[in-house]
Amino acid sequence: MALHILDRIENAIKTVQMRNRSIISADDYLLSPEGMEKLDAACMVIEAIGERSPLLFFTYSFFEYRLHALCTSAMLQRYNL
Repeated sequence: MALHILDRIENAIKTVQMRNRSIISADDYLLSPEGMEKLDAACMVIEAIGERSPLLFFTYSFFEYRLHALCTSAMLQRYNL
């Protein structure tokens, strides 16, 4: 059971990485409707990983933190804060 969950998580992470390999900075997410769609999709996958694997909380937290840091950085730069 645990190996099956880990396999699904690994596949989900690889999918997010593949779909976002053209993203270089947070601005790439925020400056176009297509970028926002990619960000929304990545967030949903990351959230689903966290909901499905409470025992793997630290893995989820790491990805959530990285995504949050990326978005926060872009917003601060965009509004010159």
